[in-house]
Amino acid sequence: MKKEIKLFMLSGFLAALMWPLSAHAIERDSVGVYLIGSTADYEEFCDVVNKGDTYVSARVTADGINVNRSIGVGDREYHFRGKFDGQGHTMTLNGVPLFENTQHGSVISNVNLTGSISATGEYAGSLVAHAVSPTIENCNSNATINAAGASKAGGLVGSSRGTAILNGSSFTGQVSGAEENAGLIGWNQHTAIIRGCQATGVQSLAGNLKEGANIVENTMLGDYEVAMALEAPAQATDSVSASMRAKVAPMAGTISASIDGIDYSLGSGSGTATVVNVNPNLTSVKVPPTVTYNGVEYTVNNVKSMNGGKKMESVEIPNTVNKIENDAFHDCTNLQDVIFADGSTTLALGFNDYPVFDEQLFEYCPIYYVYIGRNLSWNKDEDPPFQTRKKLKMIDFGPRVTVVGNSNGGSSGESELFDDCDHVEIYYFYGDEQSLGTEVTFYCCEGLANATQAYISRDLKASKYTE
Repeated sequence: MKKEIKLFMLSGFLAALMWPLSAHAIERDSVGVYLIGSTADYEEFCDVVNKGDTYVSARVTADGINVNRSIGVGDREYHFRGKFDGQGHTMTLNGVPLFENTQHGSVISNVNLTGSISATGEYAGSLVAHAVSPTIENCNSNATINAAGASKAGGLVGSSRGTAILNGSSFTGQVSGAEENAGLIGWNQHTAIIRGCQATGVQSLAGNLKEGANIVENTMLGDYEVAMALEAPAQATDSVSASMRAKVAPMAGTISASIDGIDYSLGSGSGTATVVNVNPNLTSVKVPPTVTYNGVEYTVNNVKSMNGGKKMESVEIPNTVNKIENDAFHDCTNLQDVIFADGSTTLALGFNDYPVFDEQLFEYCPIYYVYIGRNLSWNKDEDPPFQTRKKLKMIDFGPRVTVVGNSNGGSSGESELFDDCDHVEIYYFYGDEQSLGTEVTFYCCEGLANATQAYISRDLKASKYTE
């Protein structure tokens, strides 16, 4: 009996030793990016994301990878938010899309898809089924999409909320069976910026694509070139009308680059850069006014998303940025200090529209300190960006500020910038008390009623955030 027990224990011990040798382990590079070189690697990457590690990034290193799972990357609970670079390799779909759910900050680039999928939900797409503010660059699909079980189907994306950016991507496969079928996005709920793309074999680029709310440039639908601009008159259309088939000047395309922990989309034709994400390990982020990539200088003029910054406690935005888009800080749940550097132009601020529509831009940020170095504007029909920030204690207004608390940066407004910020203890103004009311106009700032005002001479140039 003792001999049998010893043999049993020995066999168990040997099995435990052999188990790690037979288990598959996906490789990572020196900075932690997953390297997908086989179907097994893709399977393991799916498990990593779908178990909660949503900010990870990956690169595909080989062709011939099969997508055989019951659900792709990003399940219903955990949505992918990192970067995925296919490096031009081809992956084969076997029933499901490559990604099921992606969220703010996700960037998918250089992926080629073939094979087929069958819709099991309301929306179907070969690259992503459900996306929130996706960035998709140089991705191509010739997959067959059988969407009999879906209401909306798109060649690349099933549904998109927020601002979708598609650059240099195409769909040349087949999509059928849904109530509405489109070449790039099945249902575009908010805004789409589509440049240098192509779709064939379909009647529309995207469902719910409206003139006046989207940008389409240098993009082909079959044999027609499509143009849309934000200044166009509002006119809803799900198909491309003759007036939208005007020729537009070709765009030179965009480049993805990561510089000093900040991810950018670089406009090689415009010389401008958009911030699309930040390294999740950074605690302090200072966005530079310009960046240089491959010897070319780009001006940073837009912030689309910084939602990778889960640990980010402070952020400084330069005066070259003219717009911060919706949902830019949705996941920055540790952000305490916000600095808008001094500037003479007005900075336009968006709001949060996910998961609840019409929330403040900093809804989920425990803001403690704000430096405002330029006039701010926002949509007067939306909640002001700093409304109800209960942890906000101190505010500095820089010497370039002429209007405080006005939704459009002009002479009248309805929204209160600091509405219900009743825990603010003090706010400083770089100017003397006599100048206040002649050089600076306050609007709707009752939320600061309990705070103490203090003045610092403009001549001292005391602000460390000046130009």
